[in-house]
Amino acid sequence: MQTLYNSENFYPEDFDFIAVSLARMNYQGRKVNVDQVAASMNEACRVRFLDNYRNYLSHFTDGDVR
Repeated sequence: MQTLYNSENFYPEDFDFIAVSLARMNYQGRKVNVDQVAASMNEACRVRFLDNYRNYLSHFTDGDVR
């Protein structure tokens, strides 16, 4: 998986689509290394991304996401 270079040019909400996509992939049983994805993000992006990822993953595992 490619890393994101110059993540300081992004805003935390820019990573929301990635968070929900990876949560869905994880729920479907695909191997996802979320820490590797978040490794090159700046602190604000990383915190929001991981919070969103965990939130979406909990929705998938609880059956709340359609």
